[in-house]
Amino acid sequence: MTATSTDDAAAGSQRRRALAAASLEASCLPGNREVVHDCAAEAYDLPGEHGRIVVSTGMLDALNARERHSLSSTAT
Repeated sequence: MTATSTDDAAAGSQRRRALAAASLEASCLPGNREVVHDCAAEAYDLPGEHGRIVVSTGMLDALNARERHSLSSTAT
């Protein structure tokens, strides 16, 4: 593994941990969608009784208006 691929893997792991931590903190908030500030285009859902959709600001920036509307329509 090269230094660059190691750095990329570490950055990806750090982003996943940050997204998971933000989702955990937001689990007590109303609603089922959480937007986290991250320039990487990422989104995932957490299953369970209090399931949650986690979307990064980078993902929202990558979506067009119709796609953002569709996401907000499903997250009620």
